[in-house]
Amino acid sequence: MQAVLTGDLIASTDYSQDLRDEVASALKKEFAILEEEHGGVFSIWRGDSFQGTLRDAGDALSVSLRLKALVNKIEATPSAKKVKSQAPVADIRIAVAIGEVANIAAEPAEANDEVFVKSGQALDSMDKKKRTLLLNSPDSAINRELEVELTLLEHIIERWSVASAELVYLKLSGLSDQQIAKQLEISLPAVYKRKKIAGWNTCEVMIRRYKELLGIITGYRIDKPN
Repeated sequence: MQAVLTGDLIASTDYSQDLRDEVASALKKEFAILEEEHGGVFSIWRGDSFQGTLRDAGDALSVSLRLKALVNKIEATPSAKKVKSQAPVADIRIAVAIGEVANIAAEPAEANDEVFVKSGQALDSMDKKKRTLLLNSPDSAINRELEVELTLLEHIIERWSVASAELVYLKLSGLSDQQIAKQLEISLPAVYKRKKIAGWNTCEVMIRRYKELLGIITGYRIDKPN
């Protein structure tokens, strides 16, 4: 089973052109990495919206969090401690739908599978629900649990600083604590502190629970080999 992610920039009309360009550039680079790592295709349209596919629906929540962290950390620089402590200046909404994608390599604009429609409809509903992260599966009972858990997860994400988002992005990109300490030129205790502030352990628990729920309807294995 595959996943379709549809998203857009939050309050994009309030962004300066430079910030819009920076966000779009960061997303394009990240999409190229995700396509290589996870299969599928991502595309951006109108400069502030995007849609993409993932070959494995089990990766949907971690990839969504990774994209949000990427955008939230936009203004982080290795030497700007003051900037890193501030709240993010850019954010995105993401709606995920799980289902069957007939051609995972097709451009999203050319696809007409039902899962694409559901993902787009979920994004359209986010204003009314005042949400920034939604996930729709084929099972209504699982969707009800996911709604509760993702609402709690959003409260954690809302408290991210630029530094917190940077930490989460690096963790979701597969870096170890030691590698993060080296890349950011900080101590291991500082990495541990950032993980705690960012709510990283809760993010991990939520990702694992999502995969458990996915297993109920698809047989997805958490310990599935790469």
